Amino acid sequence: MGVGVFGPDFMKQALAAPAVPGPGPYGPLLPVPDANGLYLPAGFASRIVGVAGQVVQGTSYPWHPAPDGGAVFAHADGSWTYCSNSEVGDGGAGSITFAADGAIIGARRILSDTSGNCAGGRSTWGTWLSCEERDGGYVWDCEPLGARPGIRLDALGQRVHEAAAVDSVGKWIYTTEDDGDSRFYRFTPNEWSGVRPNFEAGGVLEALSADLDAAVNGPAPVTWVPVTDLTEGYRGADSSSFDRGEGCWIHGQTVYFCTTGDARVWAFDGVTQTLELVYLGGTGALQDPDNITVHPVSGDLFAAEDAGNLELVFIGERDDESGIREVTPFLRLATPLGGGSEIAGPAFSPDGTRLYFSSQRGRVGNAGGGGDGVTYEIIGPFRGTDGPTAPPPPGVPVVVVPFESTWRILDDGSNQTPGSRLPTSTTRRGSSRRSWPAWCSATATATSCSPRCRTARTPTTSTSPRTSGRASRSPTRTSSATSSSRWCAMTVRPSTSTASRSGATTWATVR
Repeated sequence: MGVGVFGPDFMKQALAAPAVPGPGPYGPLLPVPDANGLYLPAGFASRIVGVAGQVVQGTSYPWHPAPDGGAVFAHADGSWTYCSNSEVGDGGAGSITFAADGAIIGARRILSDTSGNCAGGRSTWGTWLSCEERDGGYVWDCEPLGARPGIRLDALGQRVHEAAAVDSVGKWIYTTEDDGDSRFYRFTPNEWSGVRPNFEAGGVLEALSADLDAAVNGPAPVTWVPVTDLTEGYRGADSSSFDRGEGCWIHGQTVYFCTTGDARVWAFDGVTQTLELVYLGGTGALQDPDNITVHPVSGDLFAAEDAGNLELVFIGERDDESGIREVTPFLRLATPLGGGSEIAGPAFSPDGTRLYFSSQRGRVGNAGGGGDGVTYEIIGPFRGTDGPTAPPPPGVPVVVVPFESTWRILDDGSNQTPGSRLPTSTTRRGSSRRSWPAWCSATATATSCSPRCRTARTPTTSTSPRTSGRASRSPTRTSSATSSSRWCAMTVRPSTSTASRSGATTWATVR
């Protein structure tokens, strides 16, 4: 099957029904965690980029405690910066900057003298909007490199702010509110000159009103109720009540947001002014959804769990053009300890090959709770990208396949001539997953595979794998000797049930 790559409106093209359980495009999680305590799909690798209280590698900045909401900002020289909130009493936010090859080149504090900074959002004028989750809390406008102090945005009001999203086309700013009787808000600035609104000129704050029951079955029309008191959250019966509105993220003009109390994910369409349910709690893997992000290339959603078994969960369309949304775990902390931690701050690098997130109260060597927080980077073949594929972690069985071995080639789900030889050019150089055929061993009884192949370089003197699709994608700058091999991760599905989407992941190295 071809890989589906979806634009900003991909959810609108799906069936008017919430997501259903399925394996997704990456297959099941590997049976053993990696060295950093994460269960990942085949082909993905992790590294730790920040540990609360410890100086970020190569910088002088001690990473802040309880890292929470986050976003990534691209720079003209090919580098990027990951901003992260600190959800503690003296709060604030910090950031880490990565060079074009992924090496850490800077870290710093970007916001101080605030409290309970939970989630936030990326503005379209290049700043991080940090939200205070407390009574009387504010939204703060922060420069990702800390070039100036944070600016308090009084026009957005005071309340238990959670997250924010900016629609520069409609000229609206949306915010969520973490309360059992919360509202979804829209702010329309009175002045928006150039790329940035003039917050000092004020604007109109409103709360969403819609038939939430109707939105479960498809897009429901939305109206907006004016909010005149900016000193507290609105609780008028003429607006819709949400059970703990938390993370939100905008893609195109569609805002996706989570309600943790009833484990739901919603999609508000700013063009059609409609609200639709994307995920219904209790119907799949996602529990207690909190922060959420959208992959910049595929448009897939990744929702973080506030509790439960602490997973980052994929929500996206199947790659069979059916339009059906699937929900499945993308990663899991190895030792979740009930409510001891939470997944927070998921955000992708500009090219979509790297994912950042935190275990808010995790600890090194144990991804569960009990510590002050750990921030990770995941690198791998996210769909729609040419990201590198990592070799399997220790403990995963590997099958050695001679290069001249005969393979069965299945292209777009159709079985070509059995015993066809794997094309040398494809094997040696690879290409975008969008154009790869599916490969299965000639001895395997299967109708489809999901291959993820790259040349992987593993440091022979390091415990942290170094993977690269090309030199500039290396997550580290290890100078020790490396060994190279051709790794292919294949998810094989039985031919006896072509409708089944379950399968087991097998590793092979082509030599």
